[in-house]
Amino acid sequence: MSTTYSQDLRFTLIGNGLESGTWGDTTNVNIGTLIEDAISTITPVSVTSANQALTTANGSADQARCAGLELTTTTVAAFAVYAPPVEKLYVVKNSSAYTATIYVGTTAGGIIAAGTGVAIPAGKSVLVRSNSVNMVDQLSHIAGDLSIAGNQTVTGNMTVSGTTSFSGSANLQGTPTAPTAGTGTNTTQIATTQFVQSAVGSLASVLNLTNWSIAETFANQSASITIATPAVVTVPAAPANGTAVAFTTTGALPTGITANTPYYVYNRTSTTYNLTTTAGSVQTATILAGASFTGSISGTTLTVSAVASGSIGVGQTISGTGVTAGTTITALVTGSGNVGSYTVSASQTVASTTITATGGTVTVGAAPSNGDIVIFTTTGALPTGITSGTTYYVVNRTSTTFQFSATSGGSAIAVTGTSQSGTQTATSYTLVNTSGSQSGVQTETTSKMFFAYKGLNRMSIDLGGNAIMSGNVTGFGTP
Repeated sequence: MSTTYSQDLRFTLIGNGLESGTWGDTTNVNIGTLIEDAISTITPVSVTSANQALTTANGSADQARCAGLELTTTTVAAFAVYAPPVEKLYVVKNSSAYTATIYVGTTAGGIIAAGTGVAIPAGKSVLVRSNSVNMVDQLSHIAGDLSIAGNQTVTGNMTVSGTTSFSGSANLQGTPTAPTAGTGTNTTQIATTQFVQSAVGSLASVLNLTNWSIAETFANQSASITIATPAVVTVPAAPANGTAVAFTTTGALPTGITANTPYYVYNRTSTTYNLTTTAGSVQTATILAGASFTGSISGTTLTVSAVASGSIGVGQTISGTGVTAGTTITALVTGSGNVGSYTVSASQTVASTTITATGGTVTVGAAPSNGDIVIFTTTGALPTGITSGTTYYVVNRTSTTFQFSATSGGSAIAVTGTSQSGTQTATSYTLVNTSGSQSGVQTETTSKMFFAYKGLNRMSIDLGGNAIMSGNVTGFGTP
C-alpha cells in the first residue's frame, strides 16, 4: 500500500510497512507541525498580485492549512485570495489598506473562483468557512446576548429581535430605521428621507439609551404655493432660512414639488420664502480677478511685455487704446498669467499700450447649473466686484467653470480687482420652480429630533437627515 495524503488538510497517510526508520519523523511532522498549524497557527500572506492562491503542499507546511490568515498587500489596490476546494474554517484578518476578497478556487493553487466569496474591509477580521465551492461568512446568528464594550460600526443591515443597549458609540452606516413605538402619532424622521412613525416619549425606552433623552419639535401650517420660477411659499409664519420643510396635500401639489420630500427655506421674509433642493453645496473656488499690463495685439495674438498688477487668464475681457470692445482672452500660448503671449477673440492690430483686464470666471470641482444661486465667502479678501454673502446667479456655465450675475439670466459681473487673498468658497443652491396646476389644501411640515445626554443637547436631526450639533432640547425622564 502506497503513502497517500488526507483530502482536506493534506496530512501524510503512511502505507502499511512503509517508511521503515522514518515513520517517527513523518508522524512528528503530522502531529507536531501540520495539526498545530490547522488548529492554532496564524500565517502571514503577502499578496503581490490582484489574484493570488494560498500555497498548498502534501505532508509539509503551507498557507492553506493554517487556522488563520493575516493578509497584507503590495498591490496598492483591492485584491483576492483563493483557498483550495476543500472544507475548511478560517479566521482571516485583512491588515492591508484595501478590500480583500477570499474565494474557493476551482483547483488547489488556482485563481478561478468556484463560487461566491467574502469581502473583508481594510483592517477588519472575519470568520469564514469553505464548503469546497463557496466561501461563506460563518457568523450569521447569535442565539444569546451579545455585549459590545467598545464602539460598534454597522455597514450593512442589522436585525435585532431583542433590546439593543449602546454603552459606547453606535455608528450606523447603512439605512437606520427607527422602531415603531406602541403609542403616539407624531410624524418625524431619523437620518432618512422617508417619514417614520414614532412616539417620541417612548423611543428612548425602546432603544434603551441610558442617560439619553429624546425630544421633538413638530409643526404643521397651511401653505400657499405659487406656480412660478422660482416658486414662492406663503405661510402664516415663515421658518428660518436653511430650515428643512416638507409638504403634503389633500389634492395635488404643483409639478416641481414632491410630497414628503425635504426642501430648504431660502430668501425668507416673515411670511414668504423660496425653496431650494439642498441645504447648500460648498466648494473651494478659484476666482479669476483682473489685471493691468502693457501689451500689443497682432491678429489674434496678444503679446504682454510687462504686468503691473493682477494675473492674466482665459475668460478675462480686455480694454485699452485701440482694443476692439468686447475682446476676451481665449487661450494661453507662452504666457501663464504674466509676461508672454495669449490668444484673443477678435483679430486686430494694437500698438503697445496699457491694457486693463476684467475677470469674473469661477473654477470649481463641479459647476452648479445656470440659474442656481451662488454665494461667495473668503478667509481673506475677495476681488473687487464680489461682495461676501451676497446672492448671485450662475450664468455661462461649463462643467467646471461659471460666471455670475446679479439677476437670474442677467449679464455676467466684471471683476475689476487685481488682487485677492485667502481661501475662496462658493456655496450654491438650486431653486425650486413649479409648473402645471395644484388642488386641495397644502400643508407645510417642519420637524426636528433632539438628542441630549444627561440634559445637555448633543445632536439634532432635521427632515433632510442633516445632523446639527447645536440647539435647544426638551428633556424628559431621568437623565
